[in-house]
This record gives sequence, structure tokens and C-alpha cells, in this order.
Amino acid sequence: QSNLSPGLAKIAPYLTCPRDSFSAKVPGQVAGWLRQVTLTAHTRWPLYASLKEIAPIQDITSKGDDMIRKREEKDNDEIMNVWYQASSLAHPFLEADFVEKAKKDLRDVYIPNTDTWVYEENNSVIGFISMIGNEIGGLFVLPNNHFRGIGTRLVNFIKEFHVELEVEVFEKNAIGRAFYEKYGFVQIRRYYHTESNNDILRLHYKD
Repeated sequence: QSNLSPGLAKIAPYLTCPRDSFSAKVPGQVAGWLRQVTLTAHTRWPLYASLKEIAPIQDITSKGDDMIRKREEKDNDEIMNVWYQASSLAHPFLEADFVEKAKKDLRDVYIPNTDTWVYEENNSVIGFISMIGNEIGGLFVLPNNHFRGIGTRLVNFIKEFHVELEVEVFEKNAIGRAFYEKYGFVQIRRYYHTESNNDILRLHYKD
């Protein structure tokens, strides 16, 4: 167990659960994702928990070639690039070994098992949001596209399907904390994350 990422040891027994039954079996405290190494804030370690049963979510198009759509396998390399650049900016305090382990887990475990939507502009992925139930497991935007309202649009999109939202962010992550505070999230918990040697804040939003 000591070789597993935070929380991953807890969910290991559930990795073979059928996709449609995972959310009913996985312990609630595991839902989370890569909160420790995110950009605009967030994540911890989870696995899978789909959005509540709703009608299929359609792609959302806007002006020009901008679009929010469900992740496809072909997007994975671009998603990893977005995550790495954004996380590096927001989390300079994280140790290199921790980040590299998180990067591997992100590609191999978390992306394939979360509900992820990408923000596409001119046929390029420049942001994404990953959900586990009503929890934002990851929200990232390429640094050179910050302050354009892309993160807000992604959260607005997800908010249409949830009365309440939760997320976790490093206390030292000034970028993420500012974003969520401006959006209206409030702190409900603070705890120490041993693997990263950092404090984490759990935030809650209710419309």
C-alpha cells in the first residue's frame, strides 16, 4: 500500500467493478481525483462516479470554433499538456517525485475513469473539467488562456446538472483559491495531506 498514491490504496479493490456499479460501491471519502496537483485548483484521488442519470449532455458551441464537449480518446495528449502546464504554474511548491507520480496516475487511472469535458478552440483543447459525481476532480486551463473566462464557463456548464458542487485545493494554491472564492465557493474543511506535505482545503458551492 505504501507505493500507492493517496487514496488509491483505498480504491484499489474497486478497480475491477463494472463501470455502472462503481459509484455505488466506492467509499464516499475516496471520491476526489487528483486534487493535489491541479491548476485552477484541485484534486485528490478517486476513480469513477458518473454524473447523476440525466439526458445525454450535448456539446455546447459558442462563437467561432469554441466548444465544450465530452472527452474523446484522441484528446488525452492535449489534456495531459494542459494539466502539466497549469499545475506547474499553480503548484511550484510540490516535489518533483510527487508530480511525476501524479502525472502517471492521471493518464493511466483518473482520466479513463472520470467524466471529463474539454474546452476546444480552433480544434485545440485548451481547458478541461473532470467530475466525480458533484465533485470537481480537476479543472485546468492553459496558462496563456487564463483570464478569458474559460474556467468559469466550464463550471457554469457543469453547474447546470448539480445543485451543489465540491472541490479540494491546496492552501498554497493562490490561483485556485482566488478562482473558487470569486465564483462563490466557501471552505468547509481543512486537513493535512501527508504524501504532498501540504494542507488542503475542501470547498463547497450551493446555487
